[in-house]
Amino acid sequence: ALETVAGTARNAGRFQEGAEAVTQALALARGVTLKAANRQRLELLGAVLASDLGRHAEAAQTLQRLAAEAPSPSERSLRLRIAYGIVEKMHD
Repeated sequence: ALETVAGTARNAGRFQEGAEAVTQALALARGVTLKAANRQRLELLGAVLASDLGRHAEAAQTLQRLAAEAPSPSERSLRLRIAYGIVEKMHD
Protein backbone atom coordinates (compact mmCIF):
# COMPACT_ATOMS: atom_id res chain seq x y z
CA ALA A 1 0.00 0.00 0.00
CA LEU A 2 2.80 2.43 0.83
CA GLU A 3 4.45 1.71 -2.52
CA THR A 4 1.23 2.80 -4.21
CA VAL A 5 1.11 5.95 -2.07
CA ALA A 6 4.72 6.72 -2.98
CA GLY A 7 4.10 6.22 -6.70
CA THR A 8 0.95 8.31 -6.63
CA ALA A 9 2.71 11.08 -4.71
CA ARG A 10 5.53 11.08 -7.26
CA ASN A 11 3.09 11.24 -10.16
CA ALA A 12 1.44 14.22 -8.45
CA GLY A 13 4.80 15.98 -8.06
CA ARG A 14 4.80 15.50 -4.29
CA PHE A 15 8.29 14.01 -4.15
CA GLN A 16 8.95 14.49 -0.43
CA GLU A 17 5.74 12.69 0.52
CA GLY A 18 6.61 9.88 -1.87
CA ALA A 19 10.10 9.55 -0.41
CA GLU A 20 8.66 9.45 3.11
CA ALA A 21 6.26 6.66 2.10
CA VAL A 22 9.15 4.60 0.68
CA THR A 23 11.22 5.19 3.82
CA GLN A 24 8.30 4.10 5.97
CA ALA A 25 7.69 0.99 3.85
CA LEU A 26 11.35 -0.04 4.02
CA ALA A 27 11.39 0.53 7.78
CA LEU A 28 8.31 -1.67 8.20
CA ALA A 29 9.95 -4.35 6.04
CA ARG A 30 13.09 -4.57 8.20
CA GLY A 31 13.19 -7.90 9.93
CA VAL A 32 10.32 -9.18 7.82
CA THR A 33 10.67 -11.76 5.09
CA LEU A 34 10.05 -9.85 1.91
CA LYS A 35 10.66 -11.04 -1.63
CA ALA A 36 13.87 -9.58 -3.00
CA ALA A 37 11.97 -8.23 -6.00
CA ASN A 38 9.57 -6.32 -3.74
CA ARG A 39 12.38 -4.81 -1.68
CA GLN A 40 14.29 -3.87 -4.84
CA ARG A 41 11.19 -2.27 -6.34
CA LEU A 42 10.81 -0.11 -3.22
CA GLU A 43 14.49 0.81 -3.31
CA LEU A 44 14.26 1.65 -7.01
CA LEU A 45 11.30 3.95 -6.39
CA GLY A 46 13.17 5.49 -3.46
CA ALA A 47 16.19 6.17 -5.68
CA VAL A 48 14.08 7.84 -8.35
CA LEU A 49 12.40 10.00 -5.69
CA ALA A 50 15.81 10.88 -4.24
CA SER A 51 16.80 12.11 -7.70
CA ASP A 52 13.56 14.07 -7.98
CA LEU A 53 14.54 15.77 -4.70
CA GLY A 54 17.98 16.66 -6.06
CA ARG A 55 19.92 13.93 -4.26
CA HIS A 56 21.41 12.67 -7.50
CA ALA A 57 24.61 11.10 -6.14
CA GLU A 58 22.64 9.06 -3.58
CA ALA A 59 20.18 7.96 -6.26
CA ALA A 60 22.89 6.97 -8.75
CA GLN A 61 24.74 4.96 -6.10
CA THR A 62 21.58 3.08 -5.10
CA LEU A 63 20.71 2.37 -8.74
CA GLN A 64 24.20 1.05 -9.48
CA ARG A 65 23.91 -1.32 -6.51
CA LEU A 66 20.45 -2.41 -7.63
CA ALA A 67 21.75 -2.99 -11.17
CA ALA A 68 24.37 -5.38 -9.78
CA GLU A 69 21.57 -7.27 -7.99
CA ALA A 70 19.22 -7.35 -10.99
CA PRO A 71 17.61 -10.73 -11.68
CA SER A 72 18.05 -10.49 -15.46
CA PRO A 73 20.20 -8.72 -18.05
CA SER A 74 17.23 -6.68 -19.26
CA GLU A 75 16.42 -5.50 -15.73
CA ARG A 76 20.11 -4.68 -15.18
CA SER A 77 20.12 -2.65 -18.38
CA LEU A 78 16.98 -0.76 -17.33
CA ARG A 79 18.45 0.12 -13.94
CA LEU A 80 21.71 1.26 -15.50
CA ARG A 81 19.83 3.46 -17.99
CA ILE A 82 17.97 5.12 -15.13
CA ALA A 83 21.25 5.59 -13.24
CA TYR A 84 22.85 7.11 -16.36
CA GLY A 85 19.95 9.57 -16.68
CA ILE A 86 20.49 10.63 -13.09
CA VAL A 87 24.22 11.08 -13.61
CA GLU A 88 23.37 13.28 -16.60
CA LYS A 89 21.22 15.45 -14.32
CA MET A 90 24.20 15.83 -11.98
CA HIS A 91 26.18 17.46 -14.79
CA ASP A 92 23.48 19.88 -15.95
